[in-house]
Amino acid sequence: MAKHPPRTGTPDGTTAERVWAVSAQLFREKGYHGTTTRELAERLEMTRASLYYYVSKKEDLLYGICTEALHHVMDAVRTATDAESDPRERLRALIRAQLISSLTEIDLHATMLLNLHQLTGDQLKEVIALRDEYEALVGGVVRDAQAAGVLRDDLALRNLILVLLNMVNWTLTWYRPGGPLQPEEFARVIGEVYLEGATAR
Repeated sequence: MAKHPPRTGTPDGTTAERVWAVSAQLFREKGYHGTTTRELAERLEMTRASLYYYVSKKEDLLYGICTEALHHVMDAVRTATDAESDPRERLRALIRAQLISSLTEIDLHATMLLNLHQLTGDQLKEVIALRDEYEALVGGVVRDAQAAGVLRDDLALRNLILVLLNMVNWTLTWYRPGGPLQPEEFARVIGEVYLEGATAR
């Protein structure tokens, strides 16, 4: 059984935290299959034998990263949306919570989003189930907003969900930490475009 990454893992933390944080960095930079355990050990400045103290195989690292990323974003979004009762504000809270979670832990979330299908067997099934649970959470917020008249009713609910997921998920593929827009500002822009449109008034 893989040991899951600490929820506060950073490249400068404890050895256990560093294993997970550096693994997420390398998987994001080079892809899961493009990263070897030798490279991981070298980046961590440890032997491969020491690395295997924390995980039994490389796939366990990816599995742990994927499950941790999904738990992080689900917890953040659930907390944010539960705090709001207005359907429009729940949508804004969802967008803000996901973007802050994914962009402040970008290695973790990018690795999950771009590499989760490299998992196999029960690990893949578990991660897909977690992803589906998150998409159902998002879908419920969108469905409630459409039912309340916040979103258009001439567009299929499934399409409204897919557009929102696309907007919030794929931001992390081009977002650059330290750039002119920070996560909260991205959330504001995406919330405005999704809810109000981009057409000049």
